[in-house]
Amino acid sequence: MYQRSPFLNIMSLTNGYFYASFVNNSQNFTICDGNYTEVRYSFKDFLSNWQNISNTTNMTNALNAIADIMATTYPLTYSCYYGIFEAQSTFVDYMYTATQW
Repeated sequence: MYQRSPFLNIMSLTNGYFYASFVNNSQNFTICDGNYTEVRYSFKDFLSNWQNISNTTNMTNALNAIADIMATTYPLTYSCYYGIFEAQSTFVDYMYTATQW
């Protein structure tokens, strides 16, 4: 039977807490996360088509993947940048609540 290490359990808990507290609470972080995922998949698609670039269909698909990456660049940078400020605000609220106990 597979058993996870305590370190991985703590990392999973921290990741879940981060998403529940900051990403789901912040519309910008939600957009940032979605655009990051799109860039990651588009880049993987680009690499798979780039390996056989002599084929016209693969060249078109590779260029479409680059266009997808470029289309998400502005929303990605904007939402991630402002998501940091929203996360900071959420963190300050948590700290305020913790000090009022």
